[in-house]
Amino acid sequence: MTHSSFAYIAHECICLNARAAARKLTRFYEQCLASAGLTASQFAMLVAVAAAHETTVTQLATIVGLERTILTKGLRILERQRLVGTTAGKDTKSRRIRLTPSGETLLVKALPLWKKAQATVRKIGDYEVVMQAFRDINKKELI
Repeated sequence: MTHSSFAYIAHECICLNARAAARKLTRFYEQCLASAGLTASQFAMLVAVAAAHETTVTQLATIVGLERTILTKGLRILERQRLVGTTAGKDTKSRRIRLTPSGETLLVKALPLWKKAQATVRKIGDYEVVMQAFRDINKKELI
């Protein structure tokens, strides 16, 4: 393969470009959310918990697209900060996750910061096309 072949791959590879864009977006959202004391991952978890109202860790992992073990680590941090709470589920292995009043207060504080970040990002390219592509990819089983 030639240098130009690799340059083409670097320019056209969906995975490579999606990962680079995700890192850049994450850094931007984290800068925007910093004054609320949240990372982009924490904000996403709090939003998912709030949207689901009360859900299990397994259901939440599916919603946010994370492996259960990775999500559990993040939830432990939020639980120590008293932003989420847990209750026993139907069996001994399942826990139900809910937003605490402190978590809801922080999420309300972070919302204008997120809206400002979102407005900036929406101006880049064709937002609706990009979001539809994300939704389509997330619906498909690729393996």
